[in-house]
Amino acid sequence: NSGTTVIQDLTLDTNGHLTGVTSVDLSTSFDNYEYWTLAGDTGTGNINSTNTATFEGGLNIGTSEARAYIPDGRTVIAGGVVTLSGSNNADASAKADGSAVDGEIATGVGVGVAINVAKVTNEAFIGDADVTAGGVVLEALMTKVKKDETSSFSDQAISGASAKDVGVAGSLALNIVDSDSEAYIGSGADVEITGGGAVGISAANSTDSVVKAGAAVSSEGDVGVGASVALHIGASSLSRAEI
Repeated sequence: NSGTTVIQDLTLDTNGHLTGVTSVDLSTSFDNYEYWTLAGDTGTGNINSTNTATFEGGLNIGTSEARAYIPDGRTVIAGGVVTLSGSNNADASAKADGSAVDGEIATGVGVGVAINVAKVTNEAFIGDADVTAGGVVLEALMTKVKKDETSSFSDQAISGASAKDVGVAGSLALNIVDSDSEAYIGSGADVEITGGGAVGISAANSTDSVVKAGAAVSSEGDVGVGASVALHIGASSLSRAEI
């Protein structure tokens, strides 16, 4: 999901130029992470009268985008300040509890898997365009949601197995997060500031990742195996303010 504001939505003259305006103020924000979700998919089955296996998985895959920009090839002439402001705040969580608990069976297997895959984009920029203005402000900031200005991602996977002879439990919690916040003027842009105005460019990116995995095994027999893996992969975490 995305929130986008683009300069070509405004009325242009016969030459394709935006002229005669006092100021241009484009802003977009995104503060609610909507994602395709497959969560709490659980399967429990008696392999036979003495063996039980349980699996539960939670999966979140989401994209959150907020962009305010002037595309390539546009001309903007404004007597006042041109402001491009984007903000984003995305949260997602996944939880799985796979437990096979029956002290009377011979073999018990429990597996829990929880995975978050998130792509968060926040941009305010001028592309390869011509801009003449009394000032330029570019902002790529965090959206404030109930005093919170941090994108949060959490994963928790739990598994357990209890059996007379053999107990096996395994859990995996995985966060894969790509979060970028950028405010910049493109290398091919021609920006002219009139009347002694100023250029202000700022970017902020705050993310928090919590990953927990646990496996518990109880077996009265000879074999008890428990393994848990908690992993965070930061594919990208970028905050850039650049001319």
